Amino acid sequence: MVNVMTDFIHELYLTYLSQKSPTSKSAAYHQAMSRFSELESKLAPLLPEDSRALLADFYEAWDMMEEALSEETFAEGFQMGARLMLELFKEEPVLDRPHS
Repeated sequence: MVNVMTDFIHELYLTYLSQKSPTSKSAAYHQAMSRFSELESKLAPLLPEDSRALLADFYEAWDMMEEALSEETFAEGFQMGARLMLELFKEEPVLDRPHS
């Protein structure tokens, strides 16, 4: 049962959430992205052509790592939310409790 739910959560992420870009609209994200782009534009011209290809491969590997981390974080948050809902429903509803 756990594997089915885990597969469902990962499928949910891959189908609906991983295709959105950018993943963050926060000022901190945009500031970091701006700094990243600035550094890349300064670094790339300093590298020989074969090193630029290596840098492109590095970026691709980094993107894959970030995507995997985002998916895992989503799945963990989803599962935590589901557990929280189960705990809330275990308790006696407030309206059904005897008045003290």
